[in-house]
Amino acid sequence: GDSDARGGPAPPARRKHAYEYFAEWDKYDADAEAAKVDREASGTVVAGGGGAGDESDGLPAGLTAAMLREMPRVEVERRALAEKQKGNEQYKVGEYKKAIVNYTHSLRLDPGNAAVYANRALCNLKLRSNSLAVADADAALSLDDGFTKARLRRAIARRRLGQPAAAIKDLRRVLEVEPHNKEAAEQLRLATIEGERERREEAARAEAAPPPEARAEA
Repeated sequence: GDSDARGGPAPPARRKHAYEYFAEWDKYDADAEAAKVDREASGTVVAGGGGAGDESDGLPAGLTAAMLREMPRVEVERRALAEKQKGNEQYKVGEYKKAIVNYTHSLRLDPGNAAVYANRALCNLKLRSNSLAVADADAALSLDDGFTKARLRRAIARRRLGQPAAAIKDLRRVLEVEPHNKEAAEQLRLATIEGERERREEAARAEAAPPPEARAEA
């Protein structure tokens, strides 16, 4: 399934705060999103967390940064896993925005979990938030370079962002490891077609452009 965890601890030196990892995610406020989702679901206004820059941003309701600092590591990990599992349940019923909120909470508690980044990337793909999907897949791969699902998700997002060459590079890596992966093979077929189209369009533009001398005279 899409919620599988990868074995072994992440390298501590590569761990970063879930909200500091990528510029794209700096714009994402999990508490505000949670409040928005709850308003949509119930018609009531739910108080969000602290404002931008508050170190409690992204934590589950009722938990502050000060409480987190005092909490035993085993309890932090237990809560992070619980939030991940909530996200998995929301994903299964198609509640991708709610799943993203839970995965963000999980990453705020334990930013070293590559599987949670990959799961959030998948939700972002479902929501067509392709730049965020790339950022999450990048994070997952920085923690586990062999995470094939994360690489495939990044390739899909890159294709949608009009980056066929980057997508092809990822997809070839996926197919080296999983040569019978039908989704990767289909994505590679599409990315190759798109790459060829891009090259033809560039060649046509170059042919239509006036020579440098003509531009200088003009």
